[in-house]
Amino acid sequence: MQEYNFSVGGVSLAATVFPSLVYVSVYCMSDRQ
Repeated sequence: MQEYNFSVGGVSLAATVFPSLVYVSVYCMSDRQ
C-alpha cells in the first residue's frame, strides 16, 4: 500500500511541477523576444 501511495504522490507532484516549469519556460522565451 505504501508503494501505491508513493506512486500517487509522485504523479500528483509531477502534475503540479510540470505545468509550472512549462509556464516559466514559455514566459522566459516570450520575455526575450
